[in-house]
Amino acid sequence: MSLALLELSFRGYVINFYGYVFEGLNPSVASNESKETLMLIGDSFTAYPLGYPAVLRDSLPEYYHQNISVPGTSIREQFLFGRNHIKQSNPKVIVYQFYVGNDLFGWDHTLNWQEVSFARNTFWWSSERIWVLSFLNFRLISLVPMPTTKILEEYKNANSFPFSPELYSYRDKLYFVADSFLVENSISLKNGREEDFLEYASRLKHLLSYASEETDIYILIIPHRSQVSKVNLDRMKSIGASFSEEYLSSDDYPLKEEFESYFSGDNRIQILDPLPYLKKAEEAGVETYYNNDSHLNQQGQYILGQFILTQIKESGVNIR
Repeated sequence: MSLALLELSFRGYVINFYGYVFEGLNPSVASNESKETLMLIGDSFTAYPLGYPAVLRDSLPEYYHQNISVPGTSIREQFLFGRNHIKQSNPKVIVYQFYVGNDLFGWDHTLNWQEVSFARNTFWWSSERIWVLSFLNFRLISLVPMPTTKILEEYKNANSFPFSPELYSYRDKLYFVADSFLVENSISLKNGREEDFLEYASRLKHLLSYASEETDIYILIIPHRSQVSKVNLDRMKSIGASFSEEYLSSDDYPLKEEFESYFSGDNRIQILDPLPYLKKAEEAGVETYYNNDSHLNQQGQYILGQFILTQIKESGVNIR
């Protein structure tokens, strides 16, 4: 009964469950009423305070920047807390971040009872039905009051050593144990991921419906590192990822095209894909991802920030 009440409270988001995370990301709790709001919604890529959010904050001082991103979340949780913040803040600009690597997996986990532990499979299955379990898990693994402190430390350590399959992020390797073709299935929208995309996109459309007709909305697609260079592709193979000979690493791929098609009827929305910019940087010898983690490193985050600024500028926003 207690779990049922907690689940109802979470789904209704009657209290700000992730409030302590948002307070850490937004030191100025009270918004400046003289400024319009630029809101960021995402997972750990966007919850990294020294990444592209800092580039936007430094370059767009005319906005109040509100970052409501939580590591490890997907649209299931983001819808719950995002709709309240959108209604309260009425943002002028929204940047919603989607990660190719595991956001569809976060919506619909691939259960592998043969190679993944019974406990892990049970948690994945249960968390898709009892949503508050993901929040409780997040709280349990947050060993410090401010989760972004932990994130900063993990990001710092991730690049302390050269690439090594043994040192690579356990979570990423676990996902490939569950489904070695996870990335290709997501990029190509096949083997069930096409249905997952439609469900995900429907929930995202519902979230964005809370924004006003005057809101400029950008859906930012962060590519998986296997898309940006052969070196990164080979590294992913060495940690357990599988790719067919038809694996798409071009700038145009089904997932991106479906995003563009699905939201084409909403004039407020623009799809942002930084893949060509990251590929160009890698071709010039600039590594954009951490050695032993699938997140963008500081250089990759900066390139991403500059890319977003360029797109916003082309949309008519003044940038000093």
